[in-house]
Amino acid sequence: MRAWRRWITKPRPPSWSGRFSSWERNRRISPSQSAHSSADWRWLAGAVLIFANLPYTLLVILPTNKRLQALVSAAADGSTRRSIETWARLHLVRNALGLLATAAYLWAGH
Repeated sequence: MRAWRRWITKPRPPSWSGRFSSWERNRRISPSQSAHSSADWRWLAGAVLIFANLPYTLLVILPTNKRLQALVSAAADGSTRRSIETWARLHLVRNALGLLATAAYLWAGH
């Protein structure tokens, strides 16, 4: 429980900076604009996947985070461990969305 709490509260730099390929960053357009201008559905698929992270985080992961942060470390038991394991699986889905978006951008860029 203590390790999870240290990890979740550790300050990190914004992760959005690496969401777009360098080609898009140089052109200063978003993936959805790229999809519209090139008429390639793969850009739009990547944009949908990466932006799906926000509602998924707010609606699915955030309640679990709040429940875990409300727990007292001394009161941690087997259900706490199961909650942390559930959080890890939910976070894995979030990571998968980012990886799938990256794959879609790479596929669309070539």
